[in-house]
Amino acid sequence: MSHRRFQRWQVISAQVLGTVACCIATTVQAAPDLQYQLHGFAAQAYALSDGNNYVGDSLDGSLDFYELGLNGSAGIGPVTVSAQGLVRRFGEQDSGDLRLDYGFLDYRAVSTMDATAGVRLGRVKNYYGLFNDTRDVVFTRPGIMLPSSVYFEGTGIRSILFSSDGGQLYGGYGYGDHYISLNVTLALDDTASADEKRTLFGGGTNFPGDLQINDLTVARLMDEWGGGTWRAALSFVHGKIAIDPAPGVPISGAINTDLYVASLRHSGEKYAITTEYIVASATGQSNPGGRIDSKSDGLYVQLDYRVTEQWTGMLRYDLYFADRNDRNGNDYVAETGGDRHSRYSRDLTFGVNWLPDPHWGVWAEYHLIQGSATTPRTENQGRSIESDGSLLLLMVGYHF
Repeated sequence: MSHRRFQRWQVISAQVLGTVACCIATTVQAAPDLQYQLHGFAAQAYALSDGNNYVGDSLDGSLDFYELGLNGSAGIGPVTVSAQGLVRRFGEQDSGDLRLDYGFLDYRAVSTMDATAGVRLGRVKNYYGLFNDTRDVVFTRPGIMLPSSVYFEGTGIRSILFSSDGGQLYGGYGYGDHYISLNVTLALDDTASADEKRTLFGGGTNFPGDLQINDLTVARLMDEWGGGTWRAALSFVHGKIAIDPAPGVPISGAINTDLYVASLRHSGEKYAITTEYIVASATGQSNPGGRIDSKSDGLYVQLDYRVTEQWTGMLRYDLYFADRNDRNGNDYVAETGGDRHSRYSRDLTFGVNWLPDPHWGVWAEYHLIQGSATTPRTENQGRSIESDGSLLLLMVGYHF
């Protein structure tokens, strides 16, 4: 990391810490009986790859993957206010600018031994799959990087999927040994950021206009039982991406996207097994391009085994297919002459995690990757994409 970049990171970090701390301190002084929490985290990764760049210039070794955040919540009775400021750099896909990761008011209308229900307003976290709402902190996600097939890691749309401006309804009910919960987000229409536009269009190009993200809805139904040792969930995401071109630019289009995810996790005394399956469909019209009608799918299976209280090993196999009816890309090659490997991705990951104390953590992951469907084009401008690659990730994190 350059000296100038490190200085900029220090300045932004101080701004985040100072702003959130001052807000909470002011609130506490005004309301001595207020219930409040304050947490923070920081993590720095090193990436080294072969074949393709995956995080910044990882072919030569990259430090362009770091996360720094401060979050807090304060509440009286049924009303709680929560917020998080975040600085995140992920190669060319996330610029490292300071942003409000989430910030919302939560009113819990029902709170009994068996049931809860309420509403959140503001920039709310989206409940999708098993890990999207906790993907902001490395200590709470299943690895340095989430599985690309389900969580679109490396696509540059983390901020779109993680949180949305709008409202959220939530509720839960205990029935015997089961606790069933439902979360539904109804988002306001939004405009994609410069980072998101650049990545969505395959990297680097300054898109002549805006991308509107409309009608975004995120819902998750979850059942937990066996004292939390079993978790099963169904998730759904719907959104419409509309092209709003600059004056005089002859392009147009609108794409409806739907995601369906089935999730299952079992946690034993020393192990956890997790699997999630996704089907994604995109329909619409673009000019140029014509009619769009595609359906992709993906699946991952992960085993975590706790060797000791401090050491945990991880094994994951992650699959993604850009066309679930053409898994090897044969039809794509026949129709377009393109690269077969751009239509699929198979990622075998070995990992280890060391937690020396309650505040510090060290992670290491090695990815063996066949196919390039999930390889970020943004990170590989000016060079051809290789069919296979590998990625070593090391990360050190701290939280309080």
